[in-house]
Amino acid sequence: MMLRTAIFGLALLLTSQTAISASFDDGVAAMQSGDYSQALDLWSKSAGEGDARAQYSLGYLYQFGLGVPVSWDKAKEWYEKAAAQNNGDALYALVHRLIQKIPAAA
Repeated sequence: MMLRTAIFGLALLLTSQTAISASFDDGVAAMQSGDYSQALDLWSKSAGEGDARAQYSLGYLYQFGLGVPVSWDKAKEWYEKAAAQNNGDALYALVHRLIQKIPAAA
């Protein structure tokens, strides 16, 4: 009985990860075609489910104002969520922004 429960749990986990991945991939296709609002919708769902790639991608949309108003605060919020999961792109975006704010040495 425990083995059956473990197998069911693993199957459920793999199915949900596949659905999250498909939603993320659909968001990439939407962005590449210029449909930023569709990408926003798809990535919002995946990001809410913990997909670090989708969280980073939402940050990117907000940072550059793609289909949404430019908002560093919202971009930072999403980048930080993705960075907390060790998403390299999000970590880079946060560090890059920090470096831009450091005044040049005289």
